Amino acid sequence: MSGASTAASRTCSSAGRSGLAGLLADGRWIASTAGHDIRLWPMPDLSQPPLHMLPHDVLLSKLDSLTNVRVVEDPAATTGYKLDLAPFPGWKDVPSRRR
Repeated sequence: MSGASTAASRTCSSAGRSGLAGLLADGRWIASTAGHDIRLWPMPDLSQPPLHMLPHDVLLSKLDSLTNVRVVEDPAATTGYKLDLAPFPGWKDVPSRRR
């Protein structure tokens, strides 16, 4: 993440791979590197409850709005389930940059 101004950064390793994760100076984004990939995530809105604290139906609705990946039953699969990659319909609520 050279050239990026970070407020804090940490070197991380998992399964023999290492990378760098950091909080950008504006406090609104988390950035990480692994191999040749750079990933950016918006900082969670701490005024909202975390996902694991949401009621089940609200959690499923939230997850449904964020992805087109579904776990569906599949009797032919060894686990009984498979991933279904539906066409991405676009964002229901377009993410916006918080200020």
